[in-house]
Amino acid sequence: MCPTAERRFAGFTLLELLIVLVIMGVLVAVGAGALSVERNPLYTGAQALVTASSTARSRALLLNAPVTLELGQTFMEISSENGDRPLREAFPKGMSAASVDEHYLLGGSQKLLFHPLGVVQEHVVHLQSGQDTLSVYIPATGTARILEGQFSLEQIRKEFL
Repeated sequence: MCPTAERRFAGFTLLELLIVLVIMGVLVAVGAGALSVERNPLYTGAQALVTASSTARSRALLLNAPVTLELGQTFMEISSENGDRPLREAFPKGMSAASVDEHYLLGGSQKLLFHPLGVVQEHVVHLQSGQDTLSVYIPATGTARILEGQFSLEQIRKEFL
């Protein structure tokens, strides 16, 4: 009998260590995903606003007529002069539109007019969910983009353009 065959070393094998690391990685990924769920309504609402802006611009070009995107605290609606209202959508629960160009939407609404060539006056919309804020910048071209945090038009012009 060989003396080295009977002696066992205390410790972990490489395989055991790798299995533990994989399990820990899965747990961390699940935990990090759970933390971001709270922000999801805010990003969902911001993406819906970007889509609505693009839709309003496209309809203005298609109809060769002005199209309005109306924003309230809890909704957005696209309408045209002929009375057509192709979109009326509520923002996701837990978030709201707080202001458009520093004008607060306390129970009211703000209208953004897309001209027949698809251009619109430059705007920034602030969306809130609890303490979190996103800014949706809508440039004259109508192609909106989402910015994390609260920015004024002047800040956006200086920092991002």
